[in-house]
Amino acid sequence: MQAGVKRFPRLGLWWGGVLVLAASLALALPLVCDKCGFESPADAAVCAHCGAELPRSGAAPATPEPTSPLPAAAATSEKLDFLDPSVVQAEIAEAQRHLGRQPELARLFLINAQALEMLTDPAAGGRRAARIKALLDECERSSMQVRIKCPVCDGTGRRKFAGATLSGQEVVRDTPGSPCTECGGSGYVARRARVEDLRFRKGRALDDYRTAQQARKYVPVGGAWVPQDLELKLTVRQQAQLRRVTAAPCPACAGIGRLDCAACRGTGRVKCPNRGCVEGKITVSASDNRIIRLKDKAEQTCPVCNGSGFVSCDKCGGRGSVLCAKCGGSGQRVLCAKCGGQGFLPCRGCLGSGRSKDGGVCAVCGGQGVELCSTCRGDGRKP
Repeated sequence: MQAGVKRFPRLGLWWGGVLVLAASLALALPLVCDKCGFESPADAAVCAHCGAELPRSGAAPATPEPTSPLPAAAATSEKLDFLDPSVVQAEIAEAQRHLGRQPELARLFLINAQALEMLTDPAAGGRRAARIKALLDECERSSMQVRIKCPVCDGTGRRKFAGATLSGQEVVRDTPGSPCTECGGSGYVARRARVEDLRFRKGRALDDYRTAQQARKYVPVGGAWVPQDLELKLTVRQQAQLRRVTAAPCPACAGIGRLDCAACRGTGRVKCPNRGCVEGKITVSASDNRIIRLKDKAEQTCPVCNGSGFVSCDKCGGRGSVLCAKCGGSGQRVLCAKCGGQGFLPCRGCLGSGRSKDGGVCAVCGGQGVELCSTCRGDGRKP
């Protein structure tokens, strides 16, 4: 019992030493700045790195204030939330004004309207989008037809007649008063436009379109055109959205997806291979003499072309065009491999956080966390 009593004083001395050692270690620990995280000596009053006041030894750590993804100033900036639908309606009105005379020009205004429509409030419904789609289909039908000189009568409007001279040489003459069976006497026929003709018309329409948009005081955002006061309000994602819809088409086929057939020059038909066929008719005779009188001759329908004078082109199957090898018939350029077709990437300055290292707004992306792809410049397609 006495031995047990003797050990208690020693135990008290031991615990006292532990407490003294812990207190000395606490006083020797460095102080961590709440602002920048820099460690300062235990006896320092302010941070040696940023100059902020250091927490006192033994004081409860300050609870960090919750931070929003972006500062309040950036959240309430002049960035565009939703586009005024009147801007889209103005583009539709411009397209309708040119639809009858220049369907290619009307199509460019409609594509711009389609791009701007994607920036309007999605809760407003899709009536305008459906209207734009219907007008685009109408432009497509109008632009694919072209009025060309009749290939049968060569634009004369008169039917051809095969005759023979006294020497037996066959000649082809126009028949007065008899209209051409292909064009009905007008000298022109409606045909599917050749790709080369469409390319030319699209190029002319693009020049007129740029001039018209500049006259309206619009500015380009990639392939899209927007009012001047709207340009600086667009976010990076909105810019990429406009650029994707109005991206330049395949340069080989101008967005058509097909190229003119070299064998038929885009007509889809070639002349009847029967050498004696003239406008679908062949001349036969009951005599075998070289000199044949006209009254001994008779006309019959050519069995090769069935009276049309033309047969379908074997190379293109009568379509007049073949698939574009560069785009595979899509009419679009290949998707950008760097951004996957989105047109934007995480900001290289803040890695998508929108903040700089000191907690402020990222100077590279302005707090948006993304920037336009440097490879495709925002349209999502390979250059």
